[in-house]
Amino acid sequence: MGIKKSAGLVILYDNKILLVHPTNAPWTGTYSFPKGELQDFETALQAAIRETKEEIGLDFIEYFNNHSGISDGIIFYKNGSGKTYKKVLYFIVRLNDSLQMYKENFQLEEVDWAGFLSYEDAKEKIFWRFKPILEKVFELES
Repeated sequence: MGIKKSAGLVILYDNKILLVHPTNAPWTGTYSFPKGELQDFETALQAAIRETKEEIGLDFIEYFNNHSGISDGIIFYKNGSGKTYKKVLYFIVRLNDSLQMYKENFQLEEVDWAGFLSYEDAKEKIFWRFKPILEKVFELES
């Protein structure tokens, strides 16, 4: 079996990061950015945009009209023997204006909360594998 591939959007606004909380998960150490597995014949960017729309009801297709499709980073999932079994590609979105999210548009079987968090709050809430993303994006924002 090959390496699973997922993709998502890391959305930043006003020195905060948008994180989603997985439905029925603990309220610390589980948050992520909107993401999911690539479907057949789908690019990573297409998957990231689709998953964000499915999970939180927001469409970022217009934002990426002139984007190369090359991801801003990759997180690797490795097993105990160091073999990669999953990779998550992500694309950074820097917003100039706030956006409105409505829980009725969420994919509630996947996500029960979404919002913008400061670095300190995000550091406490985010899934440990994604902490390097926090370090990268908040370093870039400074």
